[in-house]
Amino acid sequence: MRKIAIIQFKEINVEYDDYGDMTKMIASKITDWTEVDDATYTALHYFQVQGKYRIIEFIPNQEQFILDTVEQYKEYVKVQQARLDKVRKEKQEKHRQKQIAKHAKTVAEKKALLEQLKVELGIKE
Repeated sequence: MRKIAIIQFKEINVEYDDYGDMTKMIASKITDWTEVDDATYTALHYFQVQGKYRIIEFIPNQEQFILDTVEQYKEYVKVQQARLDKVRKEKQEKHRQKQIAKHAKTVAEKKALLEQLKVELGIKE
């Protein structure tokens, strides 16, 4: 037995491109979770291409990361965005530090060259 839900949808033509119509699917209805036998699942799965519905299957004891509510997804996105922002800022700071070090090295090299040229040309201040 499989536990499934069926999502009915509407297709909306958005625009036309070189490959054909661009369509978006908008869910219009979702059924409750229902247990079906394998034969029924196979038939529903086969005809979903012709119909205006898609089947989703409930997988019990899922060990992967799955959230239950939209609010949990919002919080997850907020945490992930903060993490990405932190990584981006660290990279920017590291790049800035490299630029500062490179500039300091260039200035030191130019000062050393200036002193060498003063000695070679006999310029006294």
